[in-house]
Amino acid sequence: MNIGIDKIFEYLSWNNSDEIQKCGIKLAGNIKNLSVLIMPIESKSIWENCAKVLVNKSDDELSLYLINIFEWLKDMNWPGADLIYDRLLCMSSEKFLPAHRYSLSVAKQTQDCPWEKALNDLYVEYIFNMIDWSAPARIQSQGISLANDMKTIIPFLQPQTAEYSKNIWANCATIIFQKDDEILRPHLYKLMEWLKDMNWPGANTILDRLNRFSDKKELDIVKQQCIISAKDSFDGVWENNLKKIRTLDL
Repeated sequence: MNIGIDKIFEYLSWNNSDEIQKCGIKLAGNIKNLSVLIMPIESKSIWENCAKVLVNKSDDELSLYLINIFEWLKDMNWPGADLIYDRLLCMSSEKFLPAHRYSLSVAKQTQDCPWEKALNDLYVEYIFNMIDWSAPARIQSQGISLANDMKTIIPFLQPQTAEYSKNIWANCATIIFQKDDEILRPHLYKLMEWLKDMNWPGANTILDRLNRFSDKKELDIVKQQCIISAKDSFDGVWENNLKKIRTLDL
């Protein structure tokens, strides 16, 4: 029995029972032309279930529609936006990157700040996925390479989320190590906080990078500020670790 798109859309509405919605999702899974499922203008009540259909498609099936799919992130409050966001995180880089770069350029040109932020957040999390220490070495290297294009180190300063923390710190430190002094300059204090425990992943890499920082005068000023903070908090370990930073002979 052939059921038309109008009937499928009717089933997909969140106003229906779970059973009917599941039936709609199953029927929509047979649709070959996926463009009809990308934020249908007929009703936002079907967007969540449309997203559920799309996220189960392969990278190859989605590749033709990625430019349009990225537009779903223009408002993260839209139904299905979180599902689309998570699915994009799993895309292969050869398909993800061109569509992401194009979408980001459009967001900047149109001054769509919420969309630009969502795309930037997505890019950072995409890198985080790749630099997890459980990922294959080739994927980790690719993630580090992608991070080299970023002009800020803020996302890589010991991130601590439910999913990403010490499991990516070593690679975050490697990313930071490769940045120029001028990019590191505003964040010297935070970098020195990384030395509170030299057993933390990446701590020795950060120490090595700090010792290569060219402006020793500024480095020493920040170092002395950190030493004061360490003394105030009775953190003798941090204080001793800070002394490993080579600055000025005072």
